[in-house]
Amino acid sequence: MADTKISSMTAIGAITGAEIAECVQSGSNKKWTFADIAAWILTPTINTQYDGDYTLQPVDNDGKTYLRMHYPTANEVLVPLSQTRTITIRQGDTGTTTLVADTGVTLNGNPVFSGAGDTKTLVPIYVDGFESDWDIIGASA
Repeated sequence: MADTKISSMTAIGAITGAEIAECVQSGSNKKWTFADIAAWILTPTINTQYDGDYTLQPVDNDGKTYLRMHYPTANEVLVPLSQTRTITIRQGDTGTTTLVADTGVTLNGNPVFSGAGDTKTLVPIYVDGFESDWDIIGASA
């Protein structure tokens, strides 16, 4: 297919989800329906931690991670400068979870969870590779 400007393309009307989109995976082309793509985007990545303190990892930087800190004593979640996308964190046990900012990271809001079931979402306000600024959103359970 020759390069075409989007403004020159014909509109197709409403997308039903059954349409096929071509995607590249591991160097080869694959076919996904738009419904498959939407399901992948909307399905959270669940990461449950049972071992106390935790530093957010590249796998948690997909914009849809739901981190569950399931530990019976106080624990910390370190937010590194490499984190650039929204993440939701839940205190799943009796150990109080506290969000900790790494060098160059600013957390705006209450970083201490109030008890089991408390959930907070970190939303990036400013990220440039040298510093990042995050809002902590979430009420006590």
